[in-house]
Amino acid sequence: MPGDHVALTELAIILATLTCRWRLVPAPGTDTRTKIGITLHPRRLLMRVEPR
Repeated sequence: MPGDHVALTELAIILATLTCRWRLVPAPGTDTRTKIGITLHPRRLLMRVEPR
């Protein structure tokens, strides 16, 4: 679908804008061990945002 490409491009631009100004740091209590399901993802991923 044409809208999908626009949405993904917009998401990439937003992420680039945010990550140049902010840094994501793991918060206390984060458990990055892999949880197995349909997809692999961290068990408990808590992130804190800090200015660069």
